[in-house]
Amino acid sequence: MKHIFILSGLLLLSACASTGDAQPVSTNSRYLEVRASNSQITGLSQTVTNRSEIVAHAKAMGLYNQDTSSAVSVAGNRYANAGHSNNADSRDKIPVFNNQYNIAKNAFEKMYAIYTTGFEGISIEDIKNAYMISGGSVDDFTWDATLNDDDKNSIAMHIKTAVEAEHLLDKFFDKDSENPDKYLITDRSQDLSDINFVSPDGTNNFSFVLDEHGEIVSVKLSGEDYSRRNRGTQFVKTIETDEQTDTVIASIVGYGLKNKLKYSDFGMINKTTSRDYTDETLQDILADKKLNVFAGGYSLKAVSRENVVAMNQEMDFSGTAVGVVTGKDGTQQRIASNALLNFKDGTETLDMNFSAASNDAPVDMKWYHVFIVNNGTDSEITFRPAAPIGENYQLSGVTDTAKTIDNYDGASIKYYGENGVASEFGGTAKYYDGVENGVKMDVAFGGALVKPSASE
Repeated sequence: MKHIFILSGLLLLSACASTGDAQPVSTNSRYLEVRASNSQITGLSQTVTNRSEIVAHAKAMGLYNQDTSSAVSVAGNRYANAGHSNNADSRDKIPVFNNQYNIAKNAFEKMYAIYTTGFEGISIEDIKNAYMISGGSVDDFTWDATLNDDDKNSIAMHIKTAVEAEHLLDKFFDKDSENPDKYLITDRSQDLSDINFVSPDGTNNFSFVLDEHGEIVSVKLSGEDYSRRNRGTQFVKTIETDEQTDTVIASIVGYGLKNKLKYSDFGMINKTTSRDYTDETLQDILADKKLNVFAGGYSLKAVSRENVVAMNQEMDFSGTAVGVVTGKDGTQQRIASNALLNFKDGTETLDMNFSAASNDAPVDMKWYHVFIVNNGTDSEITFRPAAPIGENYQLSGVTDTAKTIDNYDGASIKYYGENGVASEFGGTAKYYDGVENGVKMDVAFGGALVKPSASE
């Protein structure tokens, strides 16, 4: 029985560096085993929660600034925005953070109790915290036995507005699936299986499948299941018919890990199919090569473009871009580059110089220097000639001068971080040069914030 390779392709997925903001600091052997296994494929945080966002809201409402037994000390308060980190040098911060989260959670619980059933059984201290977490000022009332029914009515009306008009609970909590009118006052959480990696055209999705311990055991690529082989980076799918058996192997190559990403990911998959014929007299059939790109991240840690604009400061991100170019004859070549993103005055500029040598892909094809500029309303892409490019992969209209396409809508740039503050970016971009030329670009990219740094 003979073997032939009928499909060799690259699809792009990701891998990013992180310890995970919801993972325990633990020496449990099973936990460490799962984490080591998953890190072969992706450096993403194994799980995340929105606890740091809940704590950040409580801090913004002044809940930790009180000199009471329920408040966190001034010394501990400096960690409120740190989130739940697992780095060895931050383990001493975790008890402080957990205390802050418990205070915030209790305040939300009491706020919800007041909204649903009233004040019975709730102490004045808890009423105060519930009022503050809903956006009220601690100075609005005297928080002692003089708090009367009129005061409580005002507090109840304020909380009702926060819940119904401002949708405060919807920002942090989910409703009970069995009782959709009831909120569950507990943090939201996601794991690796909740991330959906999407290609530039949105048709080739990718996701992880986990076992009960959280270990990656398979992947779902373009709606099809691939089983993991020997805890490595290869995933296998077998298709059997009476005439033949096709074995498809998808090997993941990630880039997020080297770019120190926690909440988003991107990279490559090398996909190969071998065929065993039942009848050895049949002629081999060569299938077309297929290449694509993917990027994605935790929705719990997504930061809206509006939030990035609202920060009102210039931001620089640095990372990597990887992609494929489809030539006029349908053949494809990999490309790779540094990815530099600048965000200033509401405009983001993505710089990917595929004409320069890349440590990520030293043997890949050199291509154009690509810029994508988006101000939130209008977007453009520019291809600047640099290194010599084979005629098969040349764009029309790019010779000695650059080519700019206005009203460009082929890029998706997203931001991720804690507490609505962007610390990394990722996304995809595509460009098709028209049926007459036929050259097509698909890239995925990602990177971490370098300026201003987290310490600035």
